[in-house]
Amino acid sequence: ANALRTGDNDSSGNDSDWNETFDDQDIGFAHQFSFQKNSSTIAYFRLFFTTTVMEMFVIYTNKYAEEYLNKNRDRLKQNSHAKKWKPVTLAEIKAFIAVLINMGIKPQPT
Repeated sequence: ANALRTGDNDSSGNDSDWNETFDDQDIGFAHQFSFQKNSSTIAYFRLFFTTTVMEMFVIYTNKYAEEYLNKNRDRLKQNSHAKKWKPVTLAEIKAFIAVLINMGIKPQPT
């Protein structure tokens, strides 16, 4: 249940301000999918991780790295791995996501 809090500015720590109510709202879902029962796992994956989404991962990963390096260049040690940064590619992002998913499906002992 969603808890609604009244008096957000109240710092008294009094939990009696919490109101445990839930207002169910039907937000609907209009998109129709044309998947069949025997659709492949990769087809479902690509439903959420489109090429456009994956390309955004590449763009923003590289942008973040560039900003990090520009901001911290003077503070990084001579042999820092960050100084060896090379922009990631779409293939590398896909491989990284595959590893993350596989780690979640088949956990290994540490």
